[in-house]
Amino acid sequence: MRNLKTPEDVAELRAALAVRAQSGWSVWDGSDRVSGLGPEGFDVTYVHDGALGRTADGSRLWRVVAWDERHGAIRLKVRGAFGLVTRTLRLSAEPGALSAGDWFEEAAGRALTLRYGPECGSLRVAGQRLSGSARDRNGRIASVVGVGPDASERVVDDALAAGLVARARIERTNRRRADLLVLSAVPALRTVAERLVWFGNHARVRLVDVTEPLADVRPHDQGTLVPGGRAVWPNPKKAEMRPERAGRSRKRRRSPERDLAQAVRARLDLVDPSLDPSTVYEQVPARRRGADGYIDMLCVTRRGRLAVIELKATEDRALPLQGLSYWSRVRWHHARGEIARRGYFPGVALDPRPPLLLLVAPRLQMHASVEIVLGLLSRDVDCEAIALTTRWRRSFAVLERTARR
Repeated sequence: MRNLKTPEDVAELRAALAVRAQSGWSVWDGSDRVSGLGPEGFDVTYVHDGALGRTADGSRLWRVVAWDERHGAIRLKVRGAFGLVTRTLRLSAEPGALSAGDWFEEAAGRALTLRYGPECGSLRVAGQRLSGSARDRNGRIASVVGVGPDASERVVDDALAAGLVARARIERTNRRRADLLVLSAVPALRTVAERLVWFGNHARVRLVDVTEPLADVRPHDQGTLVPGGRAVWPNPKKAEMRPERAGRSRKRRRSPERDLAQAVRARLDLVDPSLDPSTVYEQVPARRRGADGYIDMLCVTRRGRLAVIELKATEDRALPLQGLSYWSRVRWHHARGEIARRGYFPGVALDPRPPLLLLVAPRLQMHASVEIVLGLLSRDVDCEAIALTTRWRRSFAVLERTARR
């Protein structure tokens, strides 16, 4: 569960409650219906170091400690009298109202109608996301994706990449420019906004909060990087640090990406001759809002410039956006001097410029999304896609390099 401690935490919960109120949800205490949602039902306000939940008539009052959201359903962990944890309130639809799994689809459809008109198009469910296209009366066209509020970073990256690929296909078919409309809600909305901050103005990507469908959401930059993790050094006398359960030793399973990492590590000079092979960190933990992620490689050039390497041994359309996410976190902390302060690259005078981003994959496994994203990035991102030979295990070589245009 996510704890409620700051005004931003409470604002995120209130936004989640607001969209449910539009779909006729109620607050339930066990099998008893407490009230509806919204200002005339149940609402949450910020108090010192927490949140207070109350019904509109003031008959029920709780200290809201934490909340979570799974598959569209919301649970509130609350305290009653004397500060004791008494129960968990459940927020769900009333009988005959919209089901928990459908509320976002309904809200996204409403937002699309407000933007493009009632006959603009339709959305379909694709895994954990929505996809479709729209055309207004003036002939303006757009590719549309919807990302649910509980979507993981992986789902967000995949959905955004799929939308960009679909838009490119629409533009080729119609021989005209099209927008990409991304429909989402907090907390996944934040993840989308963090990706879009590194797109150029020519990207024509619009982000919409389905709770406020007539206003575009501005991209914003955030990042967190936790210290520690697994470090691989050229000196075999230095220990390899990796998180493992105490008292357990297990044989590491082989995987294509692990094999590719070993091959890249051994021939770093071919990947980029400017990289310094003497200090390379692998699987560096990069965590944001409780979502775990690991940077494949964190390197430095011989002149001290940081470099983030993202590897994919198989085709993955999320590759460029996943790499962009890790790059933005390293950049965020490097700008604050935290990379060196946390002990990375001892003795190296790090270049103050933002890091390089290198996307590495076999040529036949390099998804079309890589080239599309490279063409949309802002000039702040120094990114290059590096395509390897198909038989990189036997004959490691670079076939093609594609830089940000």
